[in-house]
Amino acid sequence: MRLDGLQGLSVVKDQVTVGHNNELVSIAGLASLRKAGYVSIYTNRQLRSLHGLEKLEEITGAEADGASLYVATMEELQSIGALHSLSGALPGSLEVFSLPKLGSLQLAGLSAAQSLKLQLLGDAVDFCLSEQERQALRALSTEGFVLDARWDNGCVPCTGGCAVCDRRVGRCRCPLGRSGDCTQRAPRVALRGAQRCVRPRHSEGSSNICTVCGDLEADEYDADLPAPTAFHLTELNSTGLLADARQVVVWESVRRGQICVNLTITASSSYQGSEFISFGLSYDHAMPDCIINDTLKEVTVHPEPVFPWCLDSGDCLGTAGALLLEVAEPAKGRAAFAQEEASFTENSLGALVLERLEGDYTTLTALVEVKNGTAQAGIHYVLSSVVVSWPHGDASPKAIPLRFPDNNVYEDELELVLQMRDADTGEPFPSLCVLRLSDDGDGGVLGFGAAERWAAERRGAEGACLAEVRRHGRSGEATATLELTTCTREMATPGRDFAFTPGPALVWQDGQDGAQCALQFSAFHSGPARLDIYEDADTEPNEAICFRLAAGGSAVVTSQSSANFSSSFTLVLQDLGISGGPQLAPCLRGRPCRLALGLEAPTVALAAQCEASACAGAAMNLSDGVAYWDLLLHPPGRYLVCHCTDLRAVASVEIQGPQEACQIPKLSGTGLLANDRLSLQHSCGDALEPLQAALVAIDQGSAYAFGGRLAGDPGVFNLCWCRPSSNITCDSAVDFSAPAGFFKSEGPYRELFVCEVNASCRVQLRGVGLRPGDRLAAMETCDGGALKMFIRSGEESSSAISADGSSYDFGLVREGQLPYELDLCWCRGGCEAVVPAGRLRLRCARNFFWPAGTSGAAQGRGSCAPCAEHQKTLAAASLGSAACICKEEKDGWAFQETNEACGCRDGFFWSARNRSCQPCSGGQSCLWQGAFARSLAPPALLPGFWAEEPAPEFAGHSVYRCFNRRTCPFSNGTCAIGREGRGCGLCQQGFFGRHDGPCESCGPSSLEERRWSFVALALPGSLGLSVVAQLIFGRQGSQKGKGLLALRSLRSSLSQSFQYLQLLSIVSFFEVRWPSLLEQLWNALRSLFVPLRLSTGCLLEEPSARSELMARLLLPFGVVVVALQLPWLSRLLQKLLARDIQLAVREVLKMLVWLGCLFFSTLIHNGFLLFSCAKGPNDVSTVVIFPHLRCPPGPDKEWLELLPFAVAYNAFFGVGLTLAVMFAAKKSVFHLVQSNFQERGPWSFLAIDFRDTFMWWPSLKLAKDLAINIIAAICINFGSFQLLGTAFISGFYAYACLTRHPFQDCLNNGLEIWCSLSVMILCLFTAGMGLASDIREAAVEMMLEEDVASFRWQGILAFQVFSLTGACSFMLLQVLLAVPGMDRRIPRFIRPYLPDELEEMRLTLASMDPQLILNFDASDLNFLEQLLSASRATVGRSQQLKLARWRSVTPGRQLMSVYHKGGINELRKEVVPDDQMESACHQEDGEEDGEEDGEEDGEEDGVEEPEADETSEVHEADFHTT
Repeated sequence: MRLDGLQGLSVVKDQVTVGHNNELVSIAGLASLRKAGYVSIYTNRQLRSLHGLEKLEEITGAEADGASLYVATMEELQSIGALHSLSGALPGSLEVFSLPKLGSLQLAGLSAAQSLKLQLLGDAVDFCLSEQERQALRALSTEGFVLDARWDNGCVPCTGGCAVCDRRVGRCRCPLGRSGDCTQRAPRVALRGAQRCVRPRHSEGSSNICTVCGDLEADEYDADLPAPTAFHLTELNSTGLLADARQVVVWESVRRGQICVNLTITASSSYQGSEFISFGLSYDHAMPDCIINDTLKEVTVHPEPVFPWCLDSGDCLGTAGALLLEVAEPAKGRAAFAQEEASFTENSLGALVLERLEGDYTTLTALVEVKNGTAQAGIHYVLSSVVVSWPHGDASPKAIPLRFPDNNVYEDELELVLQMRDADTGEPFPSLCVLRLSDDGDGGVLGFGAAERWAAERRGAEGACLAEVRRHGRSGEATATLELTTCTREMATPGRDFAFTPGPALVWQDGQDGAQCALQFSAFHSGPARLDIYEDADTEPNEAICFRLAAGGSAVVTSQSSANFSSSFTLVLQDLGISGGPQLAPCLRGRPCRLALGLEAPTVALAAQCEASACAGAAMNLSDGVAYWDLLLHPPGRYLVCHCTDLRAVASVEIQGPQEACQIPKLSGTGLLANDRLSLQHSCGDALEPLQAALVAIDQGSAYAFGGRLAGDPGVFNLCWCRPSSNITCDSAVDFSAPAGFFKSEGPYRELFVCEVNASCRVQLRGVGLRPGDRLAAMETCDGGALKMFIRSGEESSSAISADGSSYDFGLVREGQLPYELDLCWCRGGCEAVVPAGRLRLRCARNFFWPAGTSGAAQGRGSCAPCAEHQKTLAAASLGSAACICKEEKDGWAFQETNEACGCRDGFFWSARNRSCQPCSGGQSCLWQGAFARSLAPPALLPGFWAEEPAPEFAGHSVYRCFNRRTCPFSNGTCAIGREGRGCGLCQQGFFGRHDGPCESCGPSSLEERRWSFVALALPGSLGLSVVAQLIFGRQGSQKGKGLLALRSLRSSLSQSFQYLQLLSIVSFFEVRWPSLLEQLWNALRSLFVPLRLSTGCLLEEPSARSELMARLLLPFGVVVVALQLPWLSRLLQKLLARDIQLAVREVLKMLVWLGCLFFSTLIHNGFLLFSCAKGPNDVSTVVIFPHLRCPPGPDKEWLELLPFAVAYNAFFGVGLTLAVMFAAKKSVFHLVQSNFQERGPWSFLAIDFRDTFMWWPSLKLAKDLAINIIAAICINFGSFQLLGTAFISGFYAYACLTRHPFQDCLNNGLEIWCSLSVMILCLFTAGMGLASDIREAAVEMMLEEDVASFRWQGILAFQVFSLTGACSFMLLQVLLAVPGMDRRIPRFIRPYLPDELEEMRLTLASMDPQLILNFDASDLNFLEQLLSASRATVGRSQQLKLARWRSVTPGRQLMSVYHKGGINELRKEVVPDDQMESACHQEDGEEDGEEDGEEDGEEDGVEEPEADETSEVHEADFHTT
């Protein structure tokens, strides 16, 4: 508890009272308090300091009893040093007392007080009061006082800025952040690193040692200080790995070091995947000598140095850092193809061999799938199996079959690329296999060897082949005939442009393929087909002649044409006019040019010759057959219009206009000669002005020509003249001393402009002679020739044109990879000359940044990157990602942390929908370890929890609980292998398994095959099990005299132990955080009862929770149906074998009742599964073992459909079976009495091991198990109630067994008591440990420190092992008793009586002197009366023995009395005449009434009852022997 929310409170006119807050750990919320009326702080048990009152300077009043400052009765308070700013005189008294752990007063700032009360401060040894403080205290009180003599211990006051705050390490201590003499800044230490440890294989040993080292980084600090070591690694996941492991800190340099620890990594019995464990740094209890990074984030009162008590009060964190350890399982391995390539032929079978490499741990399942290829499934190949699985430890090669059908059509070689993917993770394996499929040589296809060919419009070479026809395939004979067909383009005219003579068909014999010439040049040469081309002198467009094929025989013409294999052939006749095509209208240089070509070609170019270089950089796109140049800058002359696809001329055009020149006309003067020179200078002959070679023109005879482009700023220059001679070289400005006129240079000034990316860009130039129509472009360099824009959206376009000579609109600056700065390039008119006009710098808009280098300067080329959605920049033109800062609450983003990263504090996550930090629910990992940016992403789930896919605008997980961590082992909500559905409660299609672990693959067989396999195995198997059960039952139900008593008792012990394990299995389902080792034991116990928990995953098309539960509910009835076939089967065998082995239906029904009693706990538990619902962190109730089913309120349709079946099931087994057992007990008692205690009748098999008066005890056992199941279902969300209720029922049952002794064998009684007490102690111990789920984890963690918790968890496991061992010891003793001669060697107190010992005991009791009974005390008589009231020997003698009516008699004993009395009356009716029967009955009633009256009178008068007469005793004795 903290006083948050009081920040900013500076003045309180009245009282400030903080008292009676047992959970308060900090008052740092009062950090702004400067002035108060009076201050009272008392009875705050956990408060260790007054940290938060450092700014309190003045107390202005006093409370009613006169106290101005009252600090008292706080057991943990160690320092009041926070009051060091309090000064002046107190209006009232100063009272400081009952602070047993106070180290010092530190009130030297006060000058006076009305009175002092200083009592019970610190201990005699630990309390420190310096002489300076003593004098200040004596001066404070106007009345004076005597200091406690115990404080005169010669303590030395703290100096050098030390604080007295932590008595565990001494009186004087430097504030956190200072070291040495408290004037030196302590180093900051950070933890970094990640490491991986591999668990040992389960067969290699139980554990191995892994050395884990984290990197330590310290900032620069005084080298005189020792290296910091007062810290240690702390585990943030609480897995107990660190335990007592020794940690070593080693500093390699002042700033680099390591902290290492040897961890014991244990092997896991099943594959668990990787476990990630985080470690942080924590301060030692010794004096801190450093500051651990990210631990001082919440300190608000003091800047550094921070007072040490911030660690106690919680104002700063005690742990920080990030060392991530991955504990991985041994290598699972990967699947790979044995061959990277394989070749097959059509109409064949094949197989692919798969290998498992680099490991064989756990099950590996690979999915074989097609990645790409030209072969088509079902047409070219059939892949029979796509799932391959290797079990644990298996690395043998596997094979999958392939089949390649014949399609009777020739095709080129086909490819099929296969890959494999891990079925568990979905990740592809790196291995690929390329299958090459060859044609098997069928009839094949025909096609031209080329789709198009160009020929000049002239007679060709005699016999030259114009077109070839190819055949792919060899089967059968094939023919082809060449025919003319129409063209889609302009056609040549037969008879005027060419002559075509068809020829005979081309023939390929069977087994022959390849190419044959189908068309030749020549009008006379004999051949398959002939073509003659006529020349003409016309200039005309190119014309085409088109051909097609007519196939015959077994081949067909190809339907998939390409450039090299086509069903048609086009011969293009290229016009040979001198222009290379039609001459188009001329274009003017510097003006737009439009050429209507009428072509379908994509691009054309203007060039003197149609070569590849012509189209390299000056190609023009065609639109509807028209080429358009918005500004034609080619030099004047005649050009060919070149087709850029096949580099041929399609037309010609003439460009008209003047040639470019930059010259000064011939000067007028005297004696001017060629090679005279002029220069442009501000002042002729100025030695200080450098001469630029580009500004020097040479007389060419007719004009002065400059050697290059004019450089420099525009303006008006002097023309300065110079003539080279032997001593004047005209290489410096001094040589040009003769003025020759003026020269005006026009153009823009060079300036820097800024434009924003993704915004409109406008540039305003200044310069000389700027005119409308001038052009400007932004380019990487102005030396690149023609202007092209690099920043305009869309395709690159030419320059921007100014309407007024100075304003240029570049439009929208496009996004993309751009230079940070560009050259502004300016030109005029036709752009004969391009000159720089300055620089254009691009800047990013607000909330974007330009990438920066390591030095912080902008990168030369890049693009504007946006800040994260939750970040912003303070302005535009930001450089580097560091310019992005967190958005604030005014921006609609309410972050809790904004200093180093945007995010939420521990225990909170960021809601994108609400744009605020929301508290995390259970099942989510929200410990950010200082990396608060991680809170912006959806929080990871803890193992054992599952959540639905989050919405795009994340507002929190809807977290469901899984059954355990094995079904949801990952932190991202991914289910275990083969599992899916809500809460990972279902097995995937084609998988099966129990509810408490991964599901396994059903294998490659089909659904029908699996169903028939199940029927084939289930029917004989169930019949066989029924026969075995019948045989066991027959032995179990044998009479007493047959076999050894010890063996019969051993069979009973086995049943008791089996029922005990079933009960433990039910307890394992309780809502308890079981230790991991015990959880593994529970998993092993549950596996014993798998037959009663059938999985239907492999038998259904779509597995569901409804089918799984229905299978559990219907399985017992299926067993009944199968078992009822045994009588029919026995009759069949009797006829076949001619032996009397017939089995009656009654015997089968008895066996089924016996089995129901044996498996009652598990059967009734299955019935309550549907009602065993628990709430997840999202407050949605789901069935515990099937989280896919929602319970009321708001149940699923499936849950409602299962409800009537579960109710009927529970009624049948829970109530019906219990009543059936009670009925059997009643029948057995009746038969026992009727047979004079010799036979129990046909129902004795249920209570064969029980005493005669306790044959009803099995029904009590069933009622006990039923009650535990009911409590487990009703209190499903309250683990502590489940534990306590089970403990109460088990304890009551154990007490009943202890006092009643229901079993005939004392060892069976002992085992029953042992098992019940074991369950009771386990439940009580677990509940007392606080491991129930309804106990807050925080409370458990406070109660159990890490080492103590580990010790107690080990205690629970040790007790459970001890209880199981004890149960086995009972059975071992019974085995020893069955060994001949061994029974007498075992001490009597741990074994039953032997027959001779029983006889001897009876004789001893019979011969006992009655006088002994007179010496019995009250306890002896009470015990004797209990014994007689529960014994069958006293049946019919209750009146004779005068047993007290109030004493409880067992139900079996009472029932015996009722049946015995009924038996006497029936016999009397047979031997007494009817006329005497009535008087005999009246007489008997009178005797009984008299006895009852006599007993009452005797009890009232205190007189003993007289003994019954001997006659009645003899009559009863006669009855028993009849």
